[in-house]
Amino acid sequence: MQKIIILLLAFFLAKNCFAQVEFATNGATWRYTEGNGSFSGYTSGTTEYKYSGDSILLGKKCKKFFKTYLSNKNGAITSSTEKTPYLIYQDGKKIYRLVGNNFQLAYDFSAKIGDTILIKNGTSYYYKMLITNIINEKIGNDTLKKFQYKLFCTSGALTSSTHFYQEKIGFLKERLFPDNVLPCVSDGNPTGQIRCYKDNATTEILLDKTYPCDYVPLVSTFDHVSNSAINVFADKINKKLRLTFEENTEVNRFVLFDIKGSLIIDNQIINANNSYDTNIEDLPEGIYFWQVFSNKKLIKSGKVLY
Repeated sequence: MQKIIILLLAFFLAKNCFAQVEFATNGATWRYTEGNGSFSGYTSGTTEYKYSGDSILLGKKCKKFFKTYLSNKNGAITSSTEKTPYLIYQDGKKIYRLVGNNFQLAYDFSAKIGDTILIKNGTSYYYKMLITNIINEKIGNDTLKKFQYKLFCTSGALTSSTHFYQEKIGFLKERLFPDNVLPCVSDGNPTGQIRCYKDNATTEILLDKTYPCDYVPLVSTFDHVSNSAINVFADKINKKLRLTFEENTEVNRFVLFDIKGSLIIDNQIINANNSYDTNIEDLPEGIYFWQVFSNKKLIKSGKVLY
């Protein structure tokens, strides 16, 4: 009898302490409403990640994910899929993603309250997550662990907003895999708010109920506002961006994004007559997208080559 009790106890512990939720099963699809939360109504389409089979790499059985960007321009839906897949493998309750020639930690679903997790993207970019709370949450047919954490960036600064990641689903405020468009860059203004998750065995889980899962929001492109009196020029010699506008045009905010959609500059404009200069000496050369506001209303947007 004592042996039976011991065996039952061992079985119970194994089932409850070591059970793992598989990350990415057949049909697993994530959709994100792209945008920046600091601008009301600003969206730039939908990003979709989809599990697309397995592959053997560096002796490990990896899962492949393809990323597709969907946009809606006046009712016409277009899509663009990246050719290079993301590759991950699961080791127990930890998920690793291939970065360069190495696998780096992407998620730790075995973490405990008080643990500090280091997330890297290559060698230069990383942030630390301090786990502050873990709850079990019923989502669809599953009971999934939800990890709440504080975020410390490379500078050591603590971000102000609350962050979560969840078994089977991943980050709830940012895109599926770590990159440099994560909360250290856009704290409080997520660039990839998860909308929904589904797989062949799971009823569609709608996490952001603002839009249905298959909805592709109308794109607010950077060139959709027409106002010929407003222009932006790059001055490479003096390393400045110059915004010009007519004297009777009320301009009070200038915003700049890089090509990945990261917010680079967000400046208030006060008492400017017909021009405004922004120092960009620390920015690398490339294409940037700008927006100009008047009393919180977007009055022109465009792109500039620096």
